[in-house]
Amino acid sequence: MSSDNTSYGKVPTMEAAVAYVEAVKDEFQDEIEKYDEFLNVMKDFKAMRIDTNGVIARLKDLFKGHKNLILGFNIFVPKGSEFDYGIDPFGVLEEAKAYVHAVKVEFQYEREKYVEFVKAVKDCKAERIDTKCLAKRVKELFKGHTNLIFGFNNFLPKKYQISTDDDDDDDMRLTKKQKTWK
Repeated sequence: MSSDNTSYGKVPTMEAAVAYVEAVKDEFQDEIEKYDEFLNVMKDFKAMRIDTNGVIARLKDLFKGHKNLILGFNIFVPKGSEFDYGIDPFGVLEEAKAYVHAVKVEFQYEREKYVEFVKAVKDCKAERIDTKCLAKRVKELFKGHTNLIFGFNNFLPKKYQISTDDDDDDDMRLTKKQKTWK
């Protein structure tokens, strides 16, 4: 939304915006009216009928139960205006289980990627690697899987959020349409 002061300190690229819109479309593939409402909110913002706070209010309701979309949208809003998702330890545990299952399903035909993901998480938990290294390994493993990156960011501190643009040496552009995880 703001081009000069986004949540994570960098201006999102067009590729990141396209990837995010695709993630919303994929998430609501069976609820096309929700995707259409998302597009209407974006049109209202572009036409200046609503401001950033209006966008956040409407999307918070629309994206209820879709934490990956809520947190993924935070890269487009000014610092201090981010969605606040509230932390429930039992909810986080359940979400983590659902997320790991989604990774397993996504890589059902590439088992080595799933195994490497689990190993990376275990290495971080055992303090054999730090969070920054974990984020880098996951970014490499999930190249081309924007939905998984947005989902994994739910579990990372803001300063380690994985970008979906080419702002670093890894050049990990993520613009392809992806499956969603629930």
